[in-house]
Amino acid sequence: MSTKAKYENQKKALYILCFLMAGIVAVAVFLQGMVRSSSLLKATFEGAQSSSPVYLRIVNTPSERERGLMYETKLADDEGMLFVFPEEKEHPFWMKNTPLPLDMIFLNATREVVGFVLDASPFSESQLTVKKPSLYTIELRAGAVKRLGLREGNKVVFGGPVPLGVK
Repeated sequence: MSTKAKYENQKKALYILCFLMAGIVAVAVFLQGMVRSSSLLKATFEGAQSSSPVYLRIVNTPSERERGLMYETKLADDEGMLFVFPEEKEHPFWMKNTPLPLDMIFLNATREVVGFVLDASPFSESQLTVKKPSLYTIELRAGAVKRLGLREGNKVVFGGPVPLGVK
């Protein structure tokens, strides 16, 4: 086989390898999106200035709710946590062991926003509440309420079923 033919074969092999690598990357990106969408609940806010969705990790047991976002040092702007309670009543929060400043969005049983706690201070042990009954609370990075243009009365639409809160 001539040197030129060997070079052409190596060139073809390199093109095939690059094509296969691109395919592998595309599949990996697709699967990453599948994992994200299956492990997090998509939520949008009806009537908000922004239609951007957020993706929420659901916590509905006492131990999950107690831990919340404690010790978390990273949280994407479009990710947060959905606290699901077993009954609609006033649910105070605190920021003990929570290093990220957060916005808290309190929702009643019909998933209507009934109030906010904005820019909750990291590590604070003060009780944070809106002094209104709620069944759900969403925690997002501080500034999310303003960025999304949320107001009391906005409704939240979840992109899937929400489990009941466990006592």
